Amino acid sequence: MALLKLIPIGRAYATEKDALSAVDTLKAKNFQEEDISIITPSMIESSNPWMLSRESKDGVDSTEMLAQVIIGVHEVSRVPDSHAMVYAETLQEGSTLLLITAPFGEALLATDTLDGTSTVHMDEMPELEYHTWLQPAPLSALLNLPVLSRRKS
Repeated sequence: MALLKLIPIGRAYATEKDALSAVDTLKAKNFQEEDISIITPSMIESSNPWMLSRESKDGVDSTEMLAQVIIGVHEVSRVPDSHAMVYAETLQEGSTLLLITAPFGEALLATDTLDGTSTVHMDEMPELEYHTWLQPAPLSALLNLPVLSRRKS
C-alpha cells in the first residue's frame, strides 16, 4: 500500500549550507531524499534573474512566475498556490527554500525536526480550505474535535 502524501512543509534558510544541513538532519530521521526539494536564489538567478526582482516582464508578474517554478520543482506533491506565493517572496528576499512532503503520519516529526534547525523568518502560510474528507484528520474535522499532536502516557 502506497503511503499517503500531505501538503509540503517549507522552511527558509539564510544559506544553502544551512538548508543542506537540515536535509542531513531529516535523513537521519529516515526521511527520504526524493521527498525533499531545495531551491536557492542562485538556481533562479542562473536561468531567470528577473524572477528574483518584484517586477513584471511582458505582463507577467515575477512573483507569480517564480511560484509556478516552485510548484514545478517540488514534484513529490502539489504545493498550494497560496503557499507557493509565500515561498516565492521568500526566495526574492534572498533566502534558500527547503520543502519536504512527509509521508502520512510523519508531518509532525518533520516539522519538529525542521524547527530544530537554523531557519530564518518566513511569512505565515495562508489557511487552506478543505472539504472535510480531504483534511489530514477528516474525522476530527467532521466532529470539530482538536487533533492530538503529542502522545502522552
